[in-house]
Amino acid sequence: MDYANLASMFAPQSIALVGASERAGSVGAMVYAKLVGRYTGELFPVNPAHQTIAGKKCFASVRDIPVAADLAM
Repeated sequence: MDYANLASMFAPQSIALVGASERAGSVGAMVYAKLVGRYTGELFPVNPAHQTIAGKKCFASVRDIPVAADLAM
């Protein structure tokens, strides 16, 4: 078993959050808010409908992120 692959899933250095949003009550907004408050790694919001989310650059697609994220949610 390759434990390095498991480490990137259970302790990712970067996360791409697909569907990130600022719309109150949406799942994307709630998950993003929880991650911003607790996660210390690099967070990449992904949503083609937004250029920024909470002042952070938002990517239209995971392909647009300049580095490979360890985990996509």
